[in-house]
Amino acid sequence: MDYDHRVQNQHNNKQINLNQLKQQLKRNIQTESQYQQQLEQQKQQYCHLLNKQKKINKVIHKLQVLVIDFFQVFYLYTYEYQNVTLMQAKTLRMILHNKLMQKNAYFLSITKYLLISISKKLILIVNMIYLIKAIVYHLIHLLFFCLF
Repeated sequence: MDYDHRVQNQHNNKQINLNQLKQQLKRNIQTESQYQQQLEQQKQQYCHLLNKQKKINKVIHKLQVLVIDFFQVFYLYTYEYQNVTLMQAKTLRMILHNKLMQKNAYFLSITKYLLISISKKLILIVNMIYLIKAIVYHLIHLLFFCLF
């Protein structure tokens, strides 16, 4: 009977150990599935952030191109109004036009329109400043001429 009792205890212990191992396996499987879900979420977040970064880089590049084109147009119109020879102005305009035509057509049309209108307004302001400066200069000369 003692032998039967020991065999029964061993069997029960093995059964308990087996049940514990099954439970541990279930916990491990659950933990693994949680890790897989977290990994998948992190992958999605990374892809989302990467796409955002690419869009931001595209916008930054377009802004850089916009600034460069603005200064080119401003340079062109500034020197055209400062009596650069007609041939030089046409050459500058053609270089700028060819460079701008390489860009996206929609972005080009909006950019070119905005840049030209802004640069013309800036040139008008600069010309007004020169005009005011010239008027003040002549008024001062007239004042000194009248006084002396």
